[in-house]
Amino acid sequence: MSIEIKDLPPPAESNLIIALENELLPLLFQAEVGAYINSIRSSLDVLAMALVKRHNTQIREDRVFFPIAKSKEEFERRGSGAQKFLEGLPELDRRLIEHMAVPEVTVH
Repeated sequence: MSIEIKDLPPPAESNLIIALENELLPLLFQAEVGAYINSIRSSLDVLAMALVKRHNTQIREDRVFFPIAKSKEEFERRGSGAQKFLEGLPELDRRLIEHMAVPEVTVH
């Protein structure tokens, strides 16, 4: 794997990092990374359930999940799963979750 860092012109506040796969990663490595990602996602879902229980939010347990979307626009779209979840939370918790948003990543 080789990594390139490209300087982006202003107003960019960070550089673009590009990872190029020269050969396939071992399957064991891919499985382990997948397990880590799944564990992180599950932990976020547990956090979402804890918030629902703490605030006695009227959301069915099978509908509780930590809001993750493909884009900021999708996350903020009225009626989206993320917005339905956030509507039931107090303002402070809503702002904390919205603050956790990571910038969009473009894969080339």
